[in-house]
Amino acid sequence: MLRLLPLLLLACSTPSTPTPNPPPAPETAPPSGGSAAPARQRDQDYWVTRTDAELFEGVLAAMPLPVYLWRRDEAGALRLAGYNPEAERWTHGAVTSLLGVAAGDLYADEPQILDELQTCLQAQRVIRRRMVYRFRTTTEVRHLAVTYAPAGPGSVMVYTVDVTEEQRAVEARQASAHLSRELLAWATRLLEADEGGLNRAVEGALAAAAQALDLTAIALARYTADGDAVLIRWEWVAPGQPAQPSRLPLARFPLLRVARSASAEGGWRWRYGQPLPPEASAADRMLLDPRHTKAAWVLPVVVAGAPEHGLMLRHSEPDGLPDWAQAPLTVLARLLGAALSRALAQ
Repeated sequence: MLRLLPLLLLACSTPSTPTPNPPPAPETAPPSGGSAAPARQRDQDYWVTRTDAELFEGVLAAMPLPVYLWRRDEAGALRLAGYNPEAERWTHGAVTSLLGVAAGDLYADEPQILDELQTCLQAQRVIRRRMVYRFRTTTEVRHLAVTYAPAGPGSVMVYTVDVTEEQRAVEARQASAHLSRELLAWATRLLEADEGGLNRAVEGALAAAAQALDLTAIALARYTADGDAVLIRWEWVAPGQPAQPSRLPLARFPLLRVARSASAEGGWRWRYGQPLPPEASAADRMLLDPRHTKAAWVLPVVVAGAPEHGLMLRHSEPDGLPDWAQAPLTVLARLLGAALSRALAQ
C-alpha cells in the first residue's frame, strides 16, 4: 500500500459519498423491447463513485517505478507526504524515516531540486530532466530521469526512472569511438614509417592507448622462436609504476604460456578477485601484484602470418579494462601487426 499522511490523497480526489455495496444485478432479463441500460448505468455509477483516493492509491502502488509525493504544509513548506512500494524497495526501506521531512532540509545542498519542486508547484507544470544523484538513504550514485508533476494545488508528485545502464552504454560508445579515433590517427604513421620512424610510431600508439584507458602499463611483446621466453620489445609505463623485466622466461612465468594459448582465441583477461589458472607461479603472482595491477589483458598480434607477438595491458583498477575497449584495442593490435609485417618485408 502507498504510505501516506492522513487525508493526503483526499486532496487529489473529488468529494463523493461511497456506496457501501454495488447495486444488485437484475435477476431477470428486461421485458421484450426494453433495455438493460439503466442496470449498466447503476454498475458504472458504483465504480465511478468509489473514492478517488482508493483508486489513486491503487494505481500508484502498482507502478513499477519509484514515486514520491510532496505536500505543502500550513507554513508553506513542502514535506514528503508519501511514496509507493517501489520507492521503498529502491531505498531499501530507508525512505520510511524521511516521511514528513521538509524538502528544504533534505535538499539544503541541492538548490536546483528545491527550485524545480517549487516551480512545479507554483506554475502547475510538468518538469523533466536528467541528473546524477547520490541517494541520501543508501549513498549510491545513479543516473536518473526525473519528472515533477503537479498533483493538486498543494502537492507535487516526483517520478524517477533509473537510466544508469543506458547512460553507461552511451558513455561506453563515446569512449570507444574516441579511443578508435586516437588510434586510427596513428595508422598512417605506423604503416608508412621507415625503420627509424617505426619505433617512434609504435611508442606513440601505445602511449595514446595507455593515456586514453588510464593504464598502468602497456607493452608489445614477442615470444621467442624456441618458445622459451617472452621479450618486451616496446613498453609504456605510467609514472611511478614498475617496469616489467625485458625478458620473461616461460619456465618462471608459465601464466604467459596460458595467455598465449588463450590469445589465439581472442585474448586472455583477468581481474582482481578472479582465481588465476593453476599453472600460475609465485613469479606470475608477483607480476600481477595487486598493489599495481588489478586487471590484465593479453591480445594477439599477428606479424607475417604468425601470432608470435602479444599486446600486454595492465591496469590498477579491476574495472579499468572495460568490455568496450576490446574493439579499438583489436584495431590497435592489427595496426601494429601490419606495421611490423611491413617492416619485416622491406
